[in-house]
Amino acid sequence: MIDLILETSLKDIHIGLYKNGVLLWKHCEPKGRGEVLNKLLDVGLQKTNISMANISKILTTRGPGSFTGLRTGLAFVQGLAFSGQRQVYSISTLKAISLCVPSYNSVGFLARKGLWYFGKGQGTLDKMETEGLLAETDLPNIDCSIIGDDLMGLANSWEPQFNIDLLARHLINLSPHKDLVDLKPNYIQKAAVTTPKK
Repeated sequence: MIDLILETSLKDIHIGLYKNGVLLWKHCEPKGRGEVLNKLLDVGLQKTNISMANISKILTTRGPGSFTGLRTGLAFVQGLAFSGQRQVYSISTLKAISLCVPSYNSVGFLARKGLWYFGKGQGTLDKMETEGLLAETDLPNIDCSIIGDDLMGLANSWEPQFNIDLLARHLINLSPHKDLVDLKPNYIQKAAVTTPKK
C-alpha cells in the first residue's frame, strides 16, 4: 500500500508518495498555498499510475507554522480520511524537522520578524519535549539547527529545505498510536516565548 506525506506549515508545500518508505514521487511547491494540494496529488497519482484507493496511510505535520497552510492542509487530510479507510498520523512540525536533523537536540524556523519557533529535546512520538517561541536574540546562544533560508548565519547548522524523504523513513515504523492521530493544529502564541538556559 501507499503512504502519502504532506507538509503545509512551512514556507513551501511538500507532498510525496512512498511505498514502504521508498520514494515514488515527490514535489515541492515554493511558497505554495493549500488550495493547490488537490491538483498536486492528482499529478502525483497520474505520474505514478496509482489510484486514491491505494493510499493507506497519510502523515501530515500539524504546526506550529503558517496559519493558512495548517488550516488548509489539515482540512485536506481530514477530507481524504473521511471514508475511514486510511490511517492518519500527525506530528508537530518541530518534531518532523528534528527527524531531518537527528544530530541536533534543538531545531527552529522563522515564525515572524524577531521570533522563531523552537523545539528542544527528544520528547514523544509526536512532539518535542519543549516547543515554543524564541526571541531571535537568543538563537545564537543555543546548539540549534535551522530549517529555511532566513538568517542562516544565526545557527550552528542550516538546512535549506525540509527533507520529506527522512520523514517518510520515519513513517514506515509507525503503528496506530493515540499521540499520532490528533489533527488539532499546534498554534504557538507569543505568550509561549522561552529563554534558553545558559
